[in-house]
Amino acid sequence: MVAYLVAIGLALLSPFLAYATYAGVAVMWMVPDRRLYRPPSVPPPGTPDRPVR
Repeated sequence: MVAYLVAIGLALLSPFLAYATYAGVAVMWMVPDRRLYRPPSVPPPGTPDRPVR
């Protein structure tokens, strides 16, 4: 939210910097947050498979 307000302020000074800030926010939305996403664990090689319940 703060980044959007900063971009609005920058738009008055330099539209290019405002566009860059908006693009940075868009990239932050695309990158998954490691605190929220845990990749599925893969058993180590040689471990017998367990039946799925």
